[in-house]
Amino acid sequence: MTAVTSQPVQTSMHFLQRLERWALEKPYLLDYVPQPPAKKSNALVEEQGVVVEDVRGREDQFSFAENGFCIVNLEGGMKAEDFSDDDQVKAHYLPKVGEAVKKALNASRVQIYDYTVRKRDPDYPHSTGGHYAYKQPAAVAHVGKPRNMSLVVICYGVSS
Repeated sequence: MTAVTSQPVQTSMHFLQRLERWALEKPYLLDYVPQPPAKKSNALVEEQGVVVEDVRGREDQFSFAENGFCIVNLEGGMKAEDFSDDDQVKAHYLPKVGEAVKKALNASRVQIYDYTVRKRDPDYPHSTGGHYAYKQPAAVAHVGKPRNMSLVVICYGVSS
């Protein structure tokens, strides 16, 4: 593949502020509006500039060992509308993702415990007061699951 010559894009992302209070108080964001006096979130975020680069044509320059991620191609992907069908995702997409991860990491086994389909609602980020059909794009840089929840999922998966 020939390298794409697009220019890097300067943009911004929101990150959790680095505060000492997080050593004693865990930041949270609820998926619902709680009853007062509880707050929907205690997270304090700050906007930081980031540079986004197009890596097409340079995929082989990134490795999990060096960069903490790698780029793999999935053969025979799904159409965007197929992601609305949970059975399609489980039957066709997740097995391909598992095999691609297994190959990329030279793993003997890969187990996919969880996944999230995110689709932007036309009204997002303005709340309609109701629930969205899908998870919305993340507004803050994050890890998919807290470490302790990941351990619960893994233990549950191994025991069942």
